[in-house]
Amino acid sequence: MIEYHMDKTCKIILLIISTLFSQLNAQEQFFIYPDPVLPDSLPGIFAPGLISLPDNHEEGLAFSPDGKEIFFTRILTDEDDVSQSIIFCLKKSGNSWSLVKQAPFTSETNDSEPAFGKDGKQLYFFSERRKPGITPYIGEIWISEKYSKGWGKATYSEDILNEAWINSVSSTINGRLYFSSFRSNQIGIFYSDIHGGEYQEPVYLPKEINSIAGATNPFIAPNDSILVFEGKSKGYQHSELYISFKTTEGIWEPAHKLNEKINLTKTETNPSLSPDGKYLFFTRNGDIYWVRIEYIF
Repeated sequence: MIEYHMDKTCKIILLIISTLFSQLNAQEQFFIYPDPVLPDSLPGIFAPGLISLPDNHEEGLAFSPDGKEIFFTRILTDEDDVSQSIIFCLKKSGNSWSLVKQAPFTSETNDSEPAFGKDGKQLYFFSERRKPGITPYIGEIWISEKYSKGWGKATYSEDILNEAWINSVSSTINGRLYFSSFRSNQIGIFYSDIHGGEYQEPVYLPKEINSIAGATNPFIAPNDSILVFEGKSKGYQHSELYISFKTTEGIWEPAHKLNEKINLTKTETNPSLSPDGKYLFFTRNGDIYWVRIEYIF
């Protein structure tokens, strides 16, 4: 356990690393990334020419829990200046990564913000495709299930989550989902627990998180103790990244803004953490960046 007399910055860094590493299998895992140039103290573009392409916009990087699959969003614009957001993916076999391809469940509408479920066998994402039938549901979360032959056809999540507008889902290993939403006259970051296979009434996170203007795009650590998210305290056009962590009593501490080397351009969005706990990923000016976790404060 980390003692409370430690410097808060050091405590947060150590807690992030120990938290994420504690979620790995007992057998040592070695993660190989599709970018041979690892970042250090300054953020660098992740996998340029493969994932981050010039003249395109990429965001929302999602790693499978075992680090062998990556999903992300790419926004493509045609010659008529019409844009479409599409989910792409790549997979690791042995020590090599495949080429990038469209996710098998993509549609002709906008799909974005992929996120793995607790065991890596579900993929949540935001979609504007036509909802099934006539239902009271107004959310936009769809789910694809993973089978032995690959990812299946996406289905609309007909549960309490979609009873209001919702996006940016992130899951703990116990299935608790964090997400952005607007419901019950509250906008910001919520969570919902699952009991008996059904998600429960969403809970609005406390002021330590939601007092940050424009709190959105949450990423939760696997054991529910670290939350990285986007805020807009300087206005709608200026996004920055924040982090908060739970005390041993389960209370969220006030969110900390990441340092100026991270929040350099005020376009930083869609944060996530690598499955080995070593790197922070985020989008800046349409490219996906990464940086070693110990340099985010």
